[in-house]
Amino acid sequence: MYSRPKQAWRVNWLKPATRQHWHGCNYRLQVASWISTVSCSLTGCCTEDTMFEFIFRLFGSPSQPVVLPPNALIVDVREAGEFASGHVQDAVNIPLSALPAQTERLRKLGQPVVVYCRSGARSAMARKVLLNGGVSEVINGKNTATVNRMLGR
Repeated sequence: MYSRPKQAWRVNWLKPATRQHWHGCNYRLQVASWISTVSCSLTGCCTEDTMFEFIFRLFGSPSQPVVLPPNALIVDVREAGEFASGHVQDAVNIPLSALPAQTERLRKLGQPVVVYCRSGARSAMARKVLLNGGVSEVINGKNTATVNRMLGR
């Protein structure tokens, strides 16, 4: 008697298998590969090297990991309790809630700042706060494992 309402959020123009494939993948990587494919098709330079060059420039090549500057200050923007449970060696703890008050001090240091948290969400916000506060070079290290990998540990 009653029909089921259509779901407005559903992407109807994709087949179900395609929809599931897109749901589980990294969207940034998909967009980057789509852009590189389209640009190579339009310019006629579709070689394997040029197609993936754009993606490697955006995300870094697996053979060329991101290396931090040697004088970088590593800042953990998690709360004190999270910092106490484990952190990157030589990192300082400035919680995201206290970061705006410390921005001027970090700017005056004049060195690159690497921010990280547990998942990368707070560090992305911290990066914006520091850049808006005048810190010239801020790197989003995302999480502990990523920063340790950047440091070669």
